[in-house]
This record gives sequence, structure tokens and C-alpha cells, in this order.
Amino acid sequence: MGFLNQNLSKYFIKSSAKQWLFFVGIMLLTIMHLHGQSITVIDAFTQRPLEEVMVVNQNKERYSSSDISGKIDLEQFVVSDLLTFQLMGYETLTLSLDEIKDRGNVIALFLDEKQLEEIVLSVARTAEQSRKIAEKVAVINQKSIATQSPATGADLLLLAPSIRLQKSQGGGGSPVLRGFEANRVLLVVDGVRLNNAIYRSGHLQNAITVDPNSIERVEVIYGSSSVGYGSDALGGVVHYYTKTPKINNSQPLMNAFSSTYNSAQNAFISHVETEASFKKWASYTSLTYSSFGDLKMGKNRQHGFTDWGLVPAYSRNNETTYYAQPSLNPDPHLQKNVGYTQFDFLEKVVINLPKASQLLLNFQLSNSSNIPRFDKLNEYVAGSLRFTEWFYGPQKRALFSPQLKLFPKNKFLYKGTITAAYQALEESRIQRKFNSLTRETQKEKVKVLSINGDFELAKKERSSIAYGFELVSNRIVSTAIAKDLVLSGNKITSFNNLRPI
Repeated sequence: MGFLNQNLSKYFIKSSAKQWLFFVGIMLLTIMHLHGQSITVIDAFTQRPLEEVMVVNQNKERYSSSDISGKIDLEQFVVSDLLTFQLMGYETLTLSLDEIKDRGNVIALFLDEKQLEEIVLSVARTAEQSRKIAEKVAVINQKSIATQSPATGADLLLLAPSIRLQKSQGGGGSPVLRGFEANRVLLVVDGVRLNNAIYRSGHLQNAITVDPNSIERVEVIYGSSSVGYGSDALGGVVHYYTKTPKINNSQPLMNAFSSTYNSAQNAFISHVETEASFKKWASYTSLTYSSFGDLKMGKNRQHGFTDWGLVPAYSRNNETTYYAQPSLNPDPHLQKNVGYTQFDFLEKVVINLPKASQLLLNFQLSNSSNIPRFDKLNEYVAGSLRFTEWFYGPQKRALFSPQLKLFPKNKFLYKGTITAAYQALEESRIQRKFNSLTRETQKEKVKVLSINGDFELAKKERSSIAYGFELVSNRIVSTAIAKDLVLSGNKITSFNNLRPI
């Protein structure tokens, strides 16, 4: 019996020692400080380190801040803390230690929409604070776009001051900056120039191929920017930035749907988008379908000209139907021949690569129906309409652009961006006069290859150096033909006498 008691007492002593050691281990893990571990906080846009970022735990008992190199020592914190990162002008971010490790101990903070100081990306082709820029620049942010709901990428520009928009038809929108327009105003989408070798000196409608529902911000540079962008930026630059997904976002999947109706234009615009966020990559998908009908004008004419702007007659002709005479408009306040439809698609994928680099894949597609040119179809000669047909054919734009972002942060290259792009574009014009069976068609197909590099050295307090290159190749196929209509009643059945013009 005594032997049994002795063994039992030894067992209880050993068991208590194990439990005590286990308990102490758990306590040490709970209260253990993160000695020697540090993290870096950077700006998500510029990839520069952020100074004076405050980080606190959930009880606000422990705190620290980043130094001039963006580094924060986590010695003050324990492994169970949730860390909140705060800096005025940036979105607040709360992460656990495991989430910080998943991000490679590098925390990227995004600018808040209510930021006190804007960052401009376009002027020097690198990010810069607005107060350090000599040029006049207007920024259209996402909040303004959501509030105003512009119908097209051209109408979107009216949210910026001192921009005039020329519209000859419903599917129009040629921006005018300081009196310059068309091929003297450069349109850029995500670092890729839209201007190509067929951009003319007359009005251009290419801005409508940019979907305003997928735009994150627009920067408008007033004044010559030819040094950074070339001679077609003589009047200024309009730079569209489409929405970019965030990697390792707190909300892994986000979906949105919107539908808009405009009674004056009889327009329906439906838009759906989805964003998926993962630890090392993210994607954004956008689809928009727009349908524009006849434009309804106001009936109050206080200037005294009661028939000003009325449309008493119009042409009912189209690609398959023939009418020899103009048709009577039952409602002269309704502008016939202005409606069209358009489909826009955007797919963006962002992938984090090793060695401080990032790959962005950008695919855009825009395709419209025929776009009638109202000003030509409402043109009179000797008291009668001149044109029975005058419309732009489907305006097509396809863009594929891989972009590589580098952040070596060494002496000769602090950061850089290399953007390659392939664009396939198609435009056409079709016209026919009354009392004529000859339809004339002019079509252009353009394929554009480009590569652009923008680099910069580490910025100093009073100076900065940026450098880069750009190569662009245009391949154009242009055809112009005339053909005569073959009719069966008022139906166009075929064509004959095909000939070049």
C-alpha cells in the first residue's frame, strides 16, 4: 500500500509539472513581444514608403509609428494583437499578424477619396503631388462619376472645368481644350495612347469607346504636353484610368449592378461588375450595354423663333430599306436618326511577382452599332433633305495591354513601368443622297503596336528625375467603294456595279 501511494504521488507530481509547463508556454506565447520584427508601409499608388503612419492595437494600449523609410518596429506588440494602420489622407487598415505575414510584411495603403492633397499621375508620367505641378490639371474622381452618371466617356469630360464638347450626333463627343481638338488633344487609357495615324483634324468621336462605368479617375492636363507625350498633345491630354482590383482586399468578392434610364434620350444603360481579391492576385470584370433612342428637345422657345430646331421631316432609310422621299415627322420636337447601341467590356488582372514587381493584364473591348450623323441627315438643299443615308459604321476598339511594374529602389532606378499594347480598330462612313441609288462606303482598319517605358530615380527634397521611351507602329488598311442598290419594292435585295472611289 505504501508502495502504491509513493508511485501515485510521483505520477501526480510529474503530471502537475507537465500541466504547469504547458500553461507557462501558452502564457509566454500570449504575452510574447515581437522582438526584432519590422514591417514596411508604402503608398499603393506610388510604392513609396510612408512616414508617420500610426499603428495601434485593438485596445489602443500599444502603439508605434513608421520612420522616414516607412519601417515600423513591432516590438511593442504581442502576437494576439490586431494592428490598425492610420495616416491622414489614406484609408484605415486593420490586420492580424498572420495577414501581415501573408503580405510579405509590406503594407500598402490606398488614398482616401476625401484626401486633403491630390496625387496626379499624368503630367510627368509618374505620380506627383498636385502642389508640385506647374501645369493646370483637373481630376475627375470616382465619386463625381457615380454622382453624375455620365452616359458616355465623352460626356464624362464635362465634369471637368473649361472643356467644351462638340457633338454632331447622338454618338458624338469631341473634346475641345483651349481651342484645340481632334488630333491635337491626346486621349490615353491606362497609359496607352488612343490617338493613331487616322486621327484627323476634324471632329473625332473616339472618346465614346471608353466606358464611364469602369473609370476610376480621369486626369485632364490643360496646355501643351508635347515633351512627355508627343506632338498630338499640343492642346492637352485626357488620361482615363480604369478601375484596378486590390490584391488581398478585406472583402474577397464584390459585385455591383446598375441600370439607368434617361427620358430625354430614351436611353437605357445597364452595367454589371465584379471584383475578386486573393492573396497574390486579383481580377476586375466590367460589362456595360447602352441603348440610345431619339432625342427629345424642349418646347419652350422664349427667343421668339417658334420653329427653331424643329425636325419636320426625316429619312427612314437604312441598310436594308429604301424610301425615295423623306418621311413626315409626327413629332417635330423629336430628333430622329440619333439613336444607337454600344457594348463595352473590361477585364483586368493584377498579379504580384517576386523581386518587388507586379504584372497587370488589361483587356478592353468596345463595339457599337451604326451611328447616324444627325447634322448631315438634317441638311437641306433647295428646300429638301440632301442625304437619305449618312452614318458611321460600327466603331470597334479592342485593346490588350500587359504592364510590368518594377520597384527595385536602387540608385539608378527607383521604380519603373513598362507598358506594351496591341490595338485593333475599325471605323467606316456610309452615305447616299436622295434621288440616287449609289451608296458610298469608306472603311479604315488600324492595328497599333506600342511599347512604353517610364522610369524615375529616387526623389530628393527639391528635385526629381524621370526618363523613358515610347515606340509606336501603325498598320492601316483603307478602302473606299461605291455600289448601286438593287431593289425589290422598298427592300434592298443586293448590289451591283461595285467600283472603287
